Amino acid sequence: MTRLVHSCDVFIAPNRAEETFGLPVAEALASGLACVATAIPFHLAFDERPDFALFAPADNAVELGERLIELLGDDELRERLRVRARAVAEQWRADRVVDALEAKLSR
Repeated sequence: MTRLVHSCDVFIAPNRAEETFGLPVAEALASGLACVATAIPFHLAFDERPDFALFAPADNAVELGERLIELLGDDELRERLRVRARAVAEQWRADRVVDALEAKLSR
């Protein structure tokens, strides 16, 4: 699976709002893949700033395709999203989540 992910240039996540957890998106972000995703609550919840992927409305294949075209046509954008994706994924590492939970529970 690692070889497959690292052979990709982008990741497309056309999930619907009813889905509550998107492990493939989390894995893609952690792998540093530039992502095009639907603007569903789960995808947007990875970080307060939605600048780690390109987003399109759910159930809108045309907009999703437009974001993909935008991403494939802009090398600098892809690189910026790759870097930001990794940074977003890093905040969800187990040790960081535990530290954040402990800090909140201690208050």
